[in-house]
Amino acid sequence: MSSVGIIECKSYDEADVKEAFRVISTPFAEEKAQNLKDKSVVIYFDFPLPHLTVLKEVIEFLKKSGVKEITAGTSIFAHNLPEEYKNIFEKYGIRFVDFRKDRYVKLTVPLHTEKMPDHFRGFGLLSPVQYSKEKQIEKMGIKGKRTLKNAFIPITIVDSDYIVPIVKLKVSPVSTLGGVVNATLSLVPTMTRNEILVRKLKFGEFENALVETYALIKDRIAFGVVDAVQGDLTADEELDKIGAILFSEDGLALDSLSAVLIGYRSRDVKTNKAGDDMGFGAGLFAHVSLYGDEFLRFRKELKNLLKYGSKKRRRIPTITDPNDKRIEKIEFACPIGAIKRTEQGYTIDKKMCFGCMLCVELLPEVFTID
Repeated sequence: MSSVGIIECKSYDEADVKEAFRVISTPFAEEKAQNLKDKSVVIYFDFPLPHLTVLKEVIEFLKKSGVKEITAGTSIFAHNLPEEYKNIFEKYGIRFVDFRKDRYVKLTVPLHTEKMPDHFRGFGLLSPVQYSKEKQIEKMGIKGKRTLKNAFIPITIVDSDYIVPIVKLKVSPVSTLGGVVNATLSLVPTMTRNEILVRKLKFGEFENALVETYALIKDRIAFGVVDAVQGDLTADEELDKIGAILFSEDGLALDSLSAVLIGYRSRDVKTNKAGDDMGFGAGLFAHVSLYGDEFLRFRKELKNLLKYGSKKRRRIPTITDPNDKRIEKIEFACPIGAIKRTEQGYTIDKKMCFGCMLCVELLPEVFTID
C-alpha cells in the first residue's frame, strides 16, 4: 500500500505554500530525504505549468536535502516557457532542458505478469501434447505480457539519479485525468508518442502502452507533487479552487487520489486500473494510505466538480494562419485526422480533436492554445 499526503493550501501566497509543503513532505524528509544528498535530480512538468510558488518550494526542499544538481525540463510547451520560470531556474542555477532537442535512449519496455485464466473447455478435450503444455502453463501460473516493445526516453532523465514530477491537477481529453502517468507523454519524442496514441485509435490499448512507458521511469521517482491549489478542470475558476497540495513517492497513487478528489472512481481512469493490475503502483484508491488533512472533507466540498458539473472543457488548438503551407505535413501527422482543408484554408474539427497537442509540438508557430 502506497502513502499519499493531502494538505490544505488555500492560496499561492508564499507563506501558505511553504507551510503546507513543509507539513506534507515531513514523513519523506524524516525517512528518505538523506538519500537525495549528492544526487542529480530532474524536475519535469506538464502543461498547464505548476504555480511558481509550488515549483520554488520543491526546489528549496531539494536544495536543503543536499542535492548536487537539479535539472528541469518539459517538451511540448517548452517554447512557451514564461520568463518568470526561466528566471527562477537561473536564480537557483538550474539547467533547463527542452526534451524535444535532447538526445534519447531506446529502452526495452519491461514485461509484466498476467495470471493465466482457467482453460474454459477443460483438459479432458485436449490431445496429450496440448494437455501437457496446458498443465505446464497452469503450473507456472503467470505469463509475460507487454503492449510496446521499446520506448525512447530523454538521456537527461536516464542519466539522472532521481526524478520529481510536478503536475497541475487537470482533466485530459486523452486519458480522463492529467496526472503523473499522463505527463509521461510530455517526456517521450514524437515517434513514441505516436505509437502510444495509435494504440488508442486502432487497438484500444492506449492505457497499457502509456503505463508501460511510465514504468520505465517510475523507479527513479523520488517523490511527486500535485498542485491542486487551483485546478484546471472546468471553465469556472471559482469552481476550480481546490485548495490542496498532494505528495507521494508513488506517481500512480497520486493519480488515484487526484481522480477521486474530483469526482471519479479511481478505476474510472483506465491508466490507474492498468497500472495497478500490472503492479506498477497503487492505482486504485483502496490500495492507498492517506495522511495529512481529512480527505473526506475535501471530497465533500468538491462534490460539484467536473464529473457532476456541466462546464467540462477540452483544450482544442487554434490555427493562427489557416493558409500556411506547412500545415499540409501536419494534416497527415494528426493521429485522429482532425485537421481539415477547406476552401477558406485549414481548420480543426472540434468534434474529432481530442487534444493530444501533437500539432502544437510539431508546428507551434501556427498551432496554439489559449
